[in-house]
Amino acid sequence: MVLGILWCATCCRIFPGAVWAGTGFGGITKFTGDAFVHFTERDGLRSRIVSAIHRTPDGLLWLATASGGVACWKPSGLKNYGPAEGLIDPYVLGLSEDRSGRLLAGTAAHGLFRLKDERFHHVALGGSEVERVNAIALDESGRSWVATDAGLYREDNTGTYTFVEGPRISISDLEVAGDTLWATTVKGLYRTMKVGEQVQLLPVPFLQGRILTTLERDGQGNLWIGSKEHGLFRLNGNSLDSLTTHSGLSSNAIEQVLLDAYENVWVGSRRGIDLLELDVLQEHVLSVKHYGTDEGFIGLETFRNASMLDTDSTLWFGTLRGATRYDAREVLRDPREPNIHFTDLTLYEKPDWAPWCDSLGRSGLPVHLQLPHDKNHLTFSFTGISLAYPERGALPLHLGRV
Repeated sequence: MVLGILWCATCCRIFPGAVWAGTGFGGITKFTGDAFVHFTERDGLRSRIVSAIHRTPDGLLWLATASGGVACWKPSGLKNYGPAEGLIDPYVLGLSEDRSGRLLAGTAAHGLFRLKDERFHHVALGGSEVERVNAIALDESGRSWVATDAGLYREDNTGTYTFVEGPRISISDLEVAGDTLWATTVKGLYRTMKVGEQVQLLPVPFLQGRILTTLERDGQGNLWIGSKEHGLFRLNGNSLDSLTTHSGLSSNAIEQVLLDAYENVWVGSRRGIDLLELDVLQEHVLSVKHYGTDEGFIGLETFRNASMLDTDSTLWFGTLRGATRYDAREVLRDPREPNIHFTDLTLYEKPDWAPWCDSLGRSGLPVHLQLPHDKNHLTFSFTGISLAYPERGALPLHLGRV
């Protein structure tokens, strides 16, 4: 978790590169510049828009881009793949691997491609000319499932892809749990069921008619489902509830849903990312924390489904301004109090301090103040100076009986 407390009272940037957040019960937390690390065209990407992120079993990190093909971070450095390497459509929307562990890339206009011997080769989907592939998911057996604008396809034992019986509608995302696959579509939520010897894609009697964008399933069986304009839904069995901007989300147009190593829910939108901290049973939202440009998330506008929990528990987010990696280990708890400047001191209402002090200093505050026991309601006013964000530098404090 990012903050080990339930609510944040105030925050300010004390010096460039770090953000301090004052908390209700747990002191202050410092967000250093190392918590968010950004990868853009300056790092060798051919496009600033990162549209998919995937790590293959061999440990290689792959970033898909819009119009820039695919980039791979290898020990020898960054390598880009595009039309010259057989990827004739450089607008890539989905990344995964097939049963043999070879990289799959779903594109916006030319269907599915497979990487073999350092070249991409087109893969037919059911003998049809499917143009847009939105997402790819693996089941427990290693079989890949492909979400397209014309329905769902799955890989068979020979590596061939066949159409899954069901509507030929646009599917935006897939989530596999055991022998069940869930799909978000432009017409609501669907799931696979085995009917006789045939697998079919059938509608779920919830959220029908809603344009759904993305989903994740947590360890408690909750489905966290993003929508185009109705916020975030949580479905568990026959129980459905929702979170919107009225609940603290930054936007009702959800582009990404991601679970971290603690199964807290991260929600991406065109206004940044929100962290939903949950209780152990994943039943109650304890707090909602927003990350935007002021908090170090400079990408701001997230790209649909372009997010990943990495093997080292870091989080990746694809945005319209590159890829952002978030490492909670770089969010430091600092036991030192911030430097502050007292501006005023009052006893009930502002009194004449003369009976209880030697003199008044330049700031008007009493020097060597000694008060009797019944003069015990003090109010301190002070500021924390922020060179980067002066308007966010005031930290109010009220001290009651002392």
